[in-house]
Amino acid sequence: MPIFPQFVFVLFKHAVNIGQLRKVLNMTGFKIIMNNSLNSLMYQCVQGEGCVVIVGEGFSNEEILQNVHLLRKEGVSHGVIVVDSLPTIERATAFLKSSVCDYLQLNSGFDVYMSSLNLAMNWGREQGRRVVARYALRRNWSHLDEKMKEVLLLLYQGKTNREIAQALDISPRTVENRRAKLLDFFHVNSFAELIRVATQVVDEDVLPPSVWLPCASIAEEQEVTRECWLAVQKAVVRIGESNK
Repeated sequence: MPIFPQFVFVLFKHAVNIGQLRKVLNMTGFKIIMNNSLNSLMYQCVQGEGCVVIVGEGFSNEEILQNVHLLRKEGVSHGVIVVDSLPTIERATAFLKSSVCDYLQLNSGFDVYMSSLNLAMNWGREQGRRVVARYALRRNWSHLDEKMKEVLLLLYQGKTNREIAQALDISPRTVENRRAKLLDFFHVNSFAELIRVATQVVDEDVLPPSVWLPCASIAEEQEVTRECWLAVQKAVVRIGESNK
């Protein structure tokens, strides 16, 4: 049983076949909130820590992935689990290669659900917040003036104020002013912090793909990749067993 109150927010399109899900979730000791509206669910997620369970019936792969994207965009860091009456390997691979934490058969038992819920809640605390912070930075980047973007990109490339001034045909003083404005814009206090921001917000074409993983280091990146494929393999095994 959880020590502190935590929530399981369930999103469904059709109410068919969710009675068993509700019954199992009620046994976990978590507070269960059911909703058939993503907007309402996002509003309810501010109530506390927990995870989101999406009942896959009626949703296409693209709709589920878009729902996850919208959750992150709106600042919801909770881990996400997808459940289906008839899971497929195709959906398992699509979901678990994204930031979905687990993919289960709808009528799974208590132990399976409890393990998956704890996994998702831990992910929300440890990685979900970084993912949401990255979304917020990208949103800020999209609102940044193009002249300021040019300065930030050149700073990230290691250019000095003088080199930036020459490249953009502006004075070094103007470069200094724009650097100061960038610090204020991203709410950071040092040049080092500004460069860290740059690694998360500049265009994907400028940076290697590893920057876009929700990781703080190469070691974490490798661990996330390993965990992703372990999750896919576990889901495939469960699907195979359910089809026997």
